Amino acid sequence: MVSLREAFEGLHFPKTEEDILRGKKRIIYEQFLKFYLSLNLSSSFGKRRSVPLRRTGELTEKFVESLPFRLTEEQLKVMGEIEEDMGKEEAMHRLLQGDVGSGKTVVLLWSALIAIEKRISGGINGTNGNFGRANIFRSKKFSWKPRGYSFNN
Repeated sequence: MVSLREAFEGLHFPKTEEDILRGKKRIIYEQFLKFYLSLNLSSSFGKRRSVPLRRTGELTEKFVESLPFRLTEEQLKVMGEIEEDMGKEEAMHRLLQGDVGSGKTVVLLWSALIAIEKRISGGINGTNGNFGRANIFRSKKFSWKPRGYSFNN
C-alpha cells in the first residue's frame, strides 16, 4: 500500500492510471479505517439518544432550488435515507463515500441545513481547508450565508 503522500501525489499528479487506482485505494482505506475506529471507540455505539430532527424545508428547499444542476436519483435516495435517520431518536452514524465530483458535498450541506432549520448548530468537517472554500457556497442564487464558520487545516 502506498503512503498517504504518494496517494495524494498519484491522485493530483498521476503519471499512470495505476497511480490513480493506488491513490484511491489508499484514501478509501484511510477513511474507512478512521470511521471504523471512531465507531469502536464508543462502547455505547448505536445506543446513544438523539433529538429527532425533521426537515421543515425552510433552508433545504431554497438550497436545492438554488443549485445550477438537478440532483441525481442516487443523491435524492441518500438524502431521503439521511432525512429518515435524522428524524429518529437514535444517533445517526453514516459514512458517505463517492468519487470526486459525485455530489457528496451537496448531500452533506443539505443534511447540515436540516439541523440549522431547527436552530441547532450544524457542523461540516472536511479533510482540509480547501474543501469548504472550493465547494460549499458556489451558488450565487442561494441567499442564505453562514454567519460564522471556520475551516481548520
